[in-house]
Amino acid sequence: MEFLQKHYEKVLLSVILALLAVALWLLPQRIEATRLRLQESRDSLVKTAKNYSPVNMAEFVAALADMTNYPVINLSGGHNLFTPVLWLIDANGQIVKVVSEKQIGPDAAKVTKITPLYFIISLERVSGSSYTIGITDESALRPTDRKMKTRYVSLSSPKTEFFKLNEVKGDQTNPEALVLELAGEEKKTVEISKEKPYKEVRTYVADIRYDLENAVFTNKRTNDVISFAGDDYKIEDIRSNEVVLVSMSSTRRFILKYNEQQ
Repeated sequence: MEFLQKHYEKVLLSVILALLAVALWLLPQRIEATRLRLQESRDSLVKTAKNYSPVNMAEFVAALADMTNYPVINLSGGHNLFTPVLWLIDANGQIVKVVSEKQIGPDAAKVTKITPLYFIISLERVSGSSYTIGITDESALRPTDRKMKTRYVSLSSPKTEFFKLNEVKGDQTNPEALVLELAGEEKKTVEISKEKPYKEVRTYVADIRYDLENAVFTNKRTNDVISFAGDDYKIEDIRSNEVVLVSMSSTRRFILKYNEQQ
């Protein structure tokens, strides 16, 4: 007993180490036994297992096909989801459905007439060997400047601010034609007679109509401003077959084509 009292710790440790050695010796056997038992269970389940019937996926495949072949969404055209229809009341009190931008604004304006404005030089009168020449500038900005001006020339006094008399064809008292050199850099030469004046197109005036407001603009010239469809438009240019408008608010340019049939 005295020995155990003095060395009980060593004895206890020895017992524990012995038990641990036994456990280490038994552990591989237990692992192998467990592995064999699990293998037998797996083999038994594999032998007795039944094949599962395949799941019918036709409905899901069809749904997937519908998702990948969806119809194209048209965000333009005739629908009104993102492009609501505009309704207006015209000058006659009628309600108008606006389905196109061509129905309103400058695109709906029509050029009904384009008239050329001439620079005209005419032989008005013959007095001996002196000649009364008429000068008419229909394109002048001021109305008073559009009236005919007269100048008196002869071979001895041939020059004016508009032209120079270069030649008198035929009898001076009853000429067949007068040959004039126009003032300017080009020094253009023209002939005039009592029956045939010289005419040169300088610009044009236009008549414009906007039916939605029953607005009619007549004899409008370049740089004139007309108002319709809630905006002011400056006439930037008039040509023989079109009128160019510029919006005063947006500076956007519009070209109105002229068709004599309309």
